[in-house]
Parts: sequence; C-alpha cells; structure tokens
Amino acid sequence: MQSGKNSLAYDMQELFRFLVDLAVVNLVERDAMTAKDFVRTESYALRLRPTGARRMTEEVNAWFNKTA
Repeated sequence: MQSGKNSLAYDMQELFRFLVDLAVVNLVERDAMTAKDFVRTESYALRLRPTGARRMTEEVNAWFNKTA
C-alpha cells in the first residue's frame, strides 16, 4: 500500500453514501433546489452556491439524525 492514499477513509465513506443519495433524491422530489442554488463553471460543470450547499448539508444532516 502506498503512503498518502486515503483508502480507509474512502471505504468508510461508502457505508454512508446511501444516506447522501436519499437526501439528494428527497430534495429533487420536493423541488427544494432551484437553478439559483447552482453556478455553471467555465468547463460547464455545475457547482453548488453557498445557499445550495447549506440546503444540501441540512438535508444530509437530517437523514443522518433519523432513527431507524
């Protein structure tokens, strides 16, 4: 294994990816995100503006705090 790789961090991240996916789907289904929450870069990629990032973070936190 090479030093400098974050393999364990990425492996741990995968355990919770479904919660982030659920949060994103929930935001899309509720039409909670608008075009104003995104900015298009010079390479035509979409990035979240601070308002969109805040909304996304709040939604992900809500999913992490739900009881099973």
